[in-house]
Amino acid sequence: MLYAVIAYEQIYQGSYGRISNLIVEGTEDDAEQAAIEESYAIMEEFDAIMEELKENVFERNVIDEDDEEDFQELLEEEMAKNIAYEIYPITINTTHSLEQLEEEFNNDPEIFIRRYCNTPI
Repeated sequence: MLYAVIAYEQIYQGSYGRISNLIVEGTEDDAEQAAIEESYAIMEEFDAIMEELKENVFERNVIDEDDEEDFQELLEEEMAKNIAYEIYPITINTTHSLEQLEEEFNNDPEIFIRRYCNTPI
C-alpha cells in the first residue's frame, strides 16, 4: 500500500520549511517508521531546534554539564517527545510513479491528500 507522510517536529510544527513530505510504499508500520526517521532528521538538520531541545534538557533536569552520557540520554528522550507526523493512506488507484506522486504531494499537500487519500485536511 502507499502512504502520504508529512513529517515535522513539534517546536516549529513544520513552519519555516521544517517539514518533509514523502510517499512510502509498504505497511502502515513502514510508513510510521519512515515518518519517525524523517522527524529525527529534521530535528538534527536545524541548529535552532537542537539548541532548544538541549535547553529543555537543562531546564527540566538536574544534570552536571560534564556528564555527557546522562546528557545524551536525556537529549534522546527530549527528541523522542518532539517527534511529529501525519500519515494518510493513499486510497485512490493511480498509475503515477512514486516520483510523480511525491512531486505532486510536495507541490500541494492539501490537494494531494484530498485527491488521493480521500481525506479532508
